[in-house]
Amino acid sequence: MCIRDSNVSDQLVQLQDLIDNIPFPVWLRDDSLKIIGCNKKYCEFAGARSKDQILRENLEISNANGESISRELARSAYVTNRPKKASASVVKDGERLVMNVFETPFHAEESLDKIYTSGALVDISELDDLKRNLRRHQNAQLEILGTLGTAFAVFDQNLKLSFYNPSFADLWQLDNEFLENQPGYPAFLDAIREKRLLPEVPDYLMFKNGEQKEFSKIIEPQKDMLHLPDGKTLRRLRAPYPMGGLIFAYEDISDKLAATSAYNSLLSVQQEMLENLFDAVLIFGTQGRLNFYNQSYVK
Repeated sequence: MCIRDSNVSDQLVQLQDLIDNIPFPVWLRDDSLKIIGCNKKYCEFAGARSKDQILRENLEISNANGESISRELARSAYVTNRPKKASASVVKDGERLVMNVFETPFHAEESLDKIYTSGALVDISELDDLKRNLRRHQNAQLEILGTLGTAFAVFDQNLKLSFYNPSFADLWQLDNEFLENQPGYPAFLDAIREKRLLPEVPDYLMFKNGEQKEFSKIIEPQKDMLHLPDGKTLRRLRAPYPMGGLIFAYEDISDKLAATSAYNSLLSVQQEMLENLFDAVLIFGTQGRLNFYNQSYVK
């Protein structure tokens, strides 16, 4: 703020006006952690009639349990000489608010031996509601995924397993004790490799490192195939998870591929037989278009 050239009294009035019109509580503590300054919003949240009462009685803003929301935080900031932040629940006018509390230490009066702290209380109730609603929707979606036959799992931003459904455990032959301990993605790869359920690769360490790097590279759904040593073929889908990490879906398409292969083989055999007939053969499809003719017809 730029203050025009005037007497000290005018400057103090302007500064006080500035502080009092900040729309959230702010306060100042001395080196004994006593409140020595605050704004009008602080009085509202502390339930005080005036700033004089705050300073005289050293009134603190309390959380839902009646404890000071910031005194211990200020002590930690004072001892470590580092800014501190915490969340607290505050009841104001009968309404529960979720707040972020800040305590920032500084050298008062430019003295290295005198550390004061400045504090602030910011309402994040709307953001907290949005986060809780998001978690509810995500949990509901995960519950639905848990009932599906397709194997699903979520590995979070720290590569830890945060969700899996029974189909995932069955597919990879992993026991619940191992999965409930939230193994990391590398440990998961090691476990299924020991069971020979991982595609054979010439350099496993390079493969595992590459798989981990995908967590920071995948920004849209990606599909690929996993050909396992036991003859199974899995279609794998990896997609970014809203809370960080990746969601994995595995579908066993071995039977589908086998059926497709058998069908193609049958068609190939039939075509070979028709090619070797002396009779001219034409085959028209359901749309009336020519689908096949043999060399005898050409001749």
